[in-house]
Amino acid sequence: MKKSILFLVLLVTLLLVPVLTACSHEAPYILPHLIKGYELYSWQTDGQWFFTLITGTNRNKTVDEIITGDDFIRSDGWVVLHAIGEQGAEVLFDRVPAGEFVIWNAGHIVNPDNQVEMTFTYPPDDMVNNIKSYAEKLGIDFNVPAH
Repeated sequence: MKKSILFLVLLVTLLLVPVLTACSHEAPYILPHLIKGYELYSWQTDGQWFFTLITGTNRNKTVDEIITGDDFIRSDGWVVLHAIGEQGAEVLFDRVPAGEFVIWNAGHIVNPDNQVEMTFTYPPDDMVNNIKSYAEKLGIDFNVPAH
């Protein structure tokens, strides 16, 4: 009888511990659906690729909006999230709701004096293709213009 009870306790422990452990990890907060979707920017510094996912708008973003500051999700729908490397970019996409539109922007951002302030570029083709495949696998409407 004692062996049966001990076996039952052991069995329940082995079954419940993984379930309780899985429940204790927070799932990533899923971002809101936005009217204009999201924009992704990328640039390389010191051999590392950096990414910013930001709320889509009809206006040009400033360099400061894209590369500086903390990550945040405001109640008015303004989102700015940063990541480093291909896996970091994939973590950003884990938060984007399926069916959402994301466009990957590249090009120059100019200051009010018409001087190039910064150039955003795409990483190597294999990284672009991996990130694009990952986003599409999640059901995201992902657009990489001119690539």
